[in-house]
Amino acid sequence: MKQLLIFFWIALYYITTITANGHAERLPKREFDACVKKCGNQFEDCTREMHHLWLNFAKNRGTIMKKLSSCCLDGEHDHDAPSTLSFATCVRENCRAEMWGWSENSVRSARVFESKYRIVN
Repeated sequence: MKQLLIFFWIALYYITTITANGHAERLPKREFDACVKKCGNQFEDCTREMHHLWLNFAKNRGTIMKKLSSCCLDGEHDHDAPSTLSFATCVRENCRAEMWGWSENSVRSARVFESKYRIVN
């Protein structure tokens, strides 16, 4: 039993330290703020192409919500996703921060969101 407990603690240590990928250490506040600003600029660039859709929000809200979600959350659960994919991957990989939220990859969340806000494409 004691050996099993020791093995468990070694495995837990390995999982939390060796596979942490450097995300555990915090950036100094000034660096963190600059990093989040850079990721925010990336998000702005991603959403810039849909500016014209806002002119008729009622007609385009489904498309707008999907694009905003994509620019913000794509790859949030995929640690192999490039930092340029979305705001979530940018802050995770560059700023050592994690973001959780609704994304198109979550079918259940999408159905709940669409029914709640009556989004139709």
